[in-house]
Amino acid sequence: MTESVLIPGESDPYPRLAWLREAGPIAYSAPEKVHFLVSYPAAMAFLRSAQVSRQAYVDGLICRHGQNAILTAQKRELAYSDPPHHTFIKRLVMQVFTPAHLRVYRPRLEEVARETIEDLPVDQPFDLLDRWAEPVPSRVLAELLGVPADRRDGLYEATSNLVAARGLARSSEQLAKGNQAVAELTDLFEDLSEQHRRQSQTDLLSALLQAEEEGARLDHISLISVVSSLYAAGFGNTRNLIGNGLVALHSRPEVVASLLEGTASWAGCIEEMLRFDSPTQATNPTVLTEAFTFEDQTLPAQSLVAVHLGACNRDPAHFERPDEFLVDRHPNDHLAFTSGTHFCPGAALVHLQAEILLRGLLEKYQVRFEGPLEWQEMHRFRGLTQLPVRLLPRTV
Repeated sequence: MTESVLIPGESDPYPRLAWLREAGPIAYSAPEKVHFLVSYPAAMAFLRSAQVSRQAYVDGLICRHGQNAILTAQKRELAYSDPPHHTFIKRLVMQVFTPAHLRVYRPRLEEVARETIEDLPVDQPFDLLDRWAEPVPSRVLAELLGVPADRRDGLYEATSNLVAARGLARSSEQLAKGNQAVAELTDLFEDLSEQHRRQSQTDLLSALLQAEEEGARLDHISLISVVSSLYAAGFGNTRNLIGNGLVALHSRPEVVASLLEGTASWAGCIEEMLRFDSPTQATNPTVLTEAFTFEDQTLPAQSLVAVHLGACNRDPAHFERPDEFLVDRHPNDHLAFTSGTHFCPGAALVHLQAEILLRGLLEKYQVRFEGPLEWQEMHRFRGLTQLPVRLLPRTV
């Protein structure tokens, strides 16, 4: 394709993605020079068997943009590392981010949800994302990672700048802000990790410091990278999952009724939200170290390849009635957090936050939309710029 497979700000990208998928399992995006896997079978074949290097992708960015703080930090991240280093770090991180381990924090998450929902304005228009769905996940993650309240100012802005500077399209201004964000986040988490080494806490940062496998623990650089990237990815995904999920439910009152009546599962609903309108639409590109063949198409070594998660999650070759929102869909083996080696370690935390926050909101209020929806001009991610709503108390 001469135009990008990723078109920022589309209100509904899925008819176009269906057309791409019908044309073939792999779509080439000329502006980014990336081959996107747009069918579920092709994506799974690639994720299971392709020989790739994500570090080689970052090396290419360094050649193009020059060495800078954002790319140096990116190369250290779990998402851009290769085995065996990636395997070792991932095992340590997953000791902490299991559903069983995160259940310890559920009472506190529910308490924050109740407090913040009580503070929302009633029967008057306001932006739910700006007022609640952005700051609350940010606050929760900061708290879980041991960031004291007096050090959270500027954390959201720095993280937003970091995410923007890591996109497929990077302006010089975005890179400059991203470099500054790396310095700020590194300083913060270096200071906090040193404090936690001296005096252990009950938060996720202390748990990461204590994670151990065969006597080995996270080294200092890996720890700072893991904590910074988990915070950056965590609240953005939760914010967009809440917004995209509410859009899906807005035209489906029968689904909300079944959730409130207890005939449908909240956990299942969150899974279907993730499949139906994924907050992350595509994976990071990676470099093929060997040729990859699917059906009659072969991509040569050194090709840049990414999985278009949004397209794969609507593939009728794998999902029955893929364009319908089925709250009880089973199985629901979507790729919203990708699969295999680079499955997102923070997936369980994003799921837990979204479930608690959405359940708390919808059990207390009817959510009425108060204006047209506009989507962010983002490449790999999908979320609203704002969500103007009016909340009305539910009657018993």
